Amino acid sequence: MGKNYRHFTVEDRIQLYELLFAGEPIAEIANRLGFHKASIYRELDRNSSRHGYRPDWASQQYLTRKFHHRFKLDKEPELKKFILARLKEGWSPQQIAGRLKRSAGRCVISHETIYSYIYSESGKAQKLYQLLHRKRRFRYLRIRRKRKKSALEAEKTGIAERSEEINQRQSFGKVIY
Repeated sequence: MGKNYRHFTVEDRIQLYELLFAGEPIAEIANRLGFHKASIYRELDRNSSRHGYRPDWASQQYLTRKFHHRFKLDKEPELKKFILARLKEGWSPQQIAGRLKRSAGRCVISHETIYSYIYSESGKAQKLYQLLHRKRRFRYLRIRRKRKKSALEAEKTGIAERSEEINQRQSFGKVIY
């Protein structure tokens, strides 16, 4: 059975605060918000101050942890050394991640984690972006656009719209290459 995990949103935290203030039991709060009761306890434990649980403080704490975490490369110096050496040789993050996966038989680190480190504060201080093929100082988000229908797709006739003659397969239709 797959995991159905989601982070607490600002609205979840406000609702949690209101239900706590109303004196609802944790199990009932968990059911109403759609979380496991252990998640509620964890949220309260992590994000309560000496004044109790406040949703604004909790959201601030969450954002602080989210943006000030240690990178995997900072935790594993040998991995960091290997990746930096390959970057200096001209390898791309995709090539590095692929080689590590192939040699270890499992995903050791993703190319996204490598890019995140390169464009982090410490990565920018070391000017690691200059080791990439395109030496961009900032990483630009890719924008997905809706694909326009090509002329061939516009000409196609749906199955429901084809004639009875074609369904009987008695004659040949036009061939499109």
